[in-house]
Amino acid sequence: MFPSGLSLSWTVNGADLVEAFRAAKIIGPKEALTFPSRSRRDGAGWAVVVDLPAGRKASAAIATREALASALGVDEAQLVLERVRGSGGHAGRLACWVADIDPLAQPALRSPLQDLPTLSIWDGVPLGATARGRNVVVALCWTSWLIAGLPRYGKSNVLRLFLIAACLDPHTRIYAVDLKDGADFTPLAPVAHRLLIASAEGTDTEQTLLRLLALLIELENEVLDRYRQFKTMPKADVPEGKITRALAEDSMPWLVAAIDECQLACEELASDTKAVRELRRMIVDKLSWLVRKGPAAGVTVLLATQKPDRGSIPTRLRDNISSRIALRLPTQQSNDMALGTGKASAGVDATKFTERHRGAAWLLADDLSGVDAAEGVIVRAAKIDLPASDAAATQGRHRRRELGLLTGDAAGTEPPQPVDPDLLTALTDDHHDEDAADERPVVLDLLAVVLHDDETGVVATADLAARIGWDTKTLGEALWRLAVPAPKPARQRLGGAKHPVSVQDTNAIRAAIAAYIPTE
Repeated sequence: MFPSGLSLSWTVNGADLVEAFRAAKIIGPKEALTFPSRSRRDGAGWAVVVDLPAGRKASAAIATREALASALGVDEAQLVLERVRGSGGHAGRLACWVADIDPLAQPALRSPLQDLPTLSIWDGVPLGATARGRNVVVALCWTSWLIAGLPRYGKSNVLRLFLIAACLDPHTRIYAVDLKDGADFTPLAPVAHRLLIASAEGTDTEQTLLRLLALLIELENEVLDRYRQFKTMPKADVPEGKITRALAEDSMPWLVAAIDECQLACEELASDTKAVRELRRMIVDKLSWLVRKGPAAGVTVLLATQKPDRGSIPTRLRDNISSRIALRLPTQQSNDMALGTGKASAGVDATKFTERHRGAAWLLADDLSGVDAAEGVIVRAAKIDLPASDAAATQGRHRRRELGLLTGDAAGTEPPQPVDPDLLTALTDDHHDEDAADERPVVLDLLAVVLHDDETGVVATADLAARIGWDTKTLGEALWRLAVPAPKPARQRLGGAKHPVSVQDTNAIRAAIAAYIPTE
């Protein structure tokens, strides 16, 4: 039992910290810690870096955060554990930060988007801050997003942050869908290319899903048209056969498609008619295709749900979504569905948030701000309310009108007509089956984006996995299934490291990418 009534700084003192690590069974009873530096005051808490005994992994320590918090006598929300990477880190080096108070239960952060900045979504979207107060910027381009969480914990607010950033960048085209028929998206009317706010429940289900399908077909046709244009452009304009920032700011605005409560479109119910079941399957097919093929043509799909299970978001759709945010979730199953199977055992567990933690979330995504989001980090999403959303949409409309970029519903043009139910069978039969063999697997699409032009030879599998927001094992298995030749030996020492690590051959990956370039 540890003494009570002491200053919080006691928790990061050497001898007592060793005892806490032993009590949490992170190290053995006769093992000790090494301290590369002294504990120090860091923001609203205390920080210390420790080296675990040889053979002990920082990742294993992170997975036991709750036990270590108990041993230190603090709430687990006050304890942040991070592996130290880069030139000053290694697999056994752990950064510990203990907050003075629960950092996730504080008043909501103010979003810098409320200042209506001039921005480009190519530079990322300000999402909020980590528990330690570090600003978090996440990618909107070249990825897709799944946002999950219980009602009233901030899911729609997170989705709104992405959409407000898109409003403020005139070189984006917004497709916004709210299937709960709420008020969250109404401020987008002055700027959205397509805005669908309707109920997908009860007697309204079929008509709403027909309208949604028409919107997705419009998006799909735009993507196919862009691929056709790429083939006729000079190679200098599309060096990798995909959209560039210059193209997006010239003639091909980035397309942002957001669906709130997407489970209302995807989940098959016992009460569904045959027509509604067919609609749902077609919508999932279209979304899956857009998630896979859309990024290279300048499309980001954002899906928000309070029910991230197999039935609500089928595997063929969910598994291709590379960026994830999970606010408070009710069960381990929902955590696995939202963040990935096995993440909870690694300490990435959104079921641990409490009713005090509104806006707090686990983030797994491309890391644009140096907060290790690719491995999972707890963030506090900034709050942006409806009046601020109104102001951003008004500003976005003004910027688009000045550039002649106001389109679709916002410009008063006719929206696509709902799909005729009689055409559903024909659409199903015609759904890209003829060129399925030419479709490039999503892992190769992602790697094509993150491989550097001058990068050759071998690279650590973990490094590549971090770049695309996957875990190492999943990436390795995906490349193996595609028969991408592994280097020999498959594990090598890189950069003077003591131990060999799994590696991949960049030349072999480039060859695989080239082999999947679609042909006429």
